[in-house]
Parts: sequence; structure tokens; C-alpha cells
Amino acid sequence: MATSLDRMSYGKLMAQKKAIDDALYARRGEAVQALADDFARKLKADGFTLAEGIAALRGSSAPSKPAKKVRAKRGTAPKRTAPASMDSKGNKPQAGVTYKHPTTGALWTKKDKGAPNKDFMALVQAGKTWAELRAG
Repeated sequence: MATSLDRMSYGKLMAQKKAIDDALYARRGEAVQALADDFARKLKADGFTLAEGIAALRGSSAPSKPAKKVRAKRGTAPKRTAPASMDSKGNKPQAGVTYKHPTTGALWTKKDKGAPNKDFMALVQAGKTWAELRAG
């Protein structure tokens, strides 16, 4: 069974293919526009905004937020507070120095690294200085 395509030359087939591609492209645009118009009408009828509908198509329930992080201006960062281990005179415990608890008599020696003992920290935060807690 011979078709009309069987009798066409290569050049005519290519011309026909281009005409079909152009028609498909035009119809595709029309079809997408019709779907978009129908979608917008349905959203409006149900009380939704177009932005909400687009967000739903993208997979989120709310309109998307800006992706770029806004940085603070220079010099607006909050000032750092003094470390908790600093006493009222601005001193910290010194490494290798032994400190004595005034009520329990417990001794604690500050190591090179690490946080101060909790009991001694409580005394410093209550107003004692590291010089007052020094043993001997």
C-alpha cells in the first residue's frame, strides 16, 4: 500500500516536516495559554491568587520567600559580652594557679584549657574575684 509520502522527494518531505513542526509549535503555545487561562479562572473562582496557584504547582504551600540572605550592615552586630569566667575586675583564672573555696575548703587548679569549676564560677558570678579565691 503506497502512501502519498512514498512518492515525495526528500526535499518535499523536509519542507512538509518544517511546516508540521511550525504548526505544532504554534498549537502548543495556544494549548498552554488555554490551560493557563483555565487554571487562572479556577483559582479566582475559588478565592486563590495566581501566586498561590504557582506555589502549589512548585510543591510548596506558601508563596516562595526570597532566596538571597540579607546581611546586616557593618558595625550593627551586638557587642560581645564578657566571658562568664571573668570576674568583676575583668580577670580570668590563670593556668597553673590553685584556688580555694572559702566555705568548703575545696581546692581547684586551673588547667591550660577548659572551663572553670562550676562551684568557683558560682562564687565569681556572686561577686568574688579570682584574686580573693587564690590559695595561699
